[in-house]
Amino acid sequence: MANVFGTPLGLNAVYTIASAFINAALPVMAYPSITLVSGQPTAVGTSIYLKPNTEPVGDFWVTFISGLAIILVHTQGIKNGMVM
Repeated sequence: MANVFGTPLGLNAVYTIASAFINAALPVMAYPSITLVSGQPTAVGTSIYLKPNTEPVGDFWVTFISGLAIILVHTQGIKNGMVM
C-alpha cells in the first residue's frame, strides 16, 4: 500500500533506484552513490559519516527525506574520504 504521507520522488531519484535494472538510454541521470559508514541505527542529533564513491569538490549539502519532511544539512567537510 502506498504511503500517503510519503515524500514523492522525482524522476532522477526513481532512476537512481531502478538504474541497475534498466538497459535503455533515458533523458535522466542517476545520483552518485553514497554509503553510511557510522554505526546503525542512528539517533536524532548524532553525527553520521558518509562515504561517496566520488569525492565532491566545494561546498555541498546532504538531503534527508522522511515522510513529508525534506531536511537539508550543510556538511562539515571531508576527512579521510568521508563526508562529515
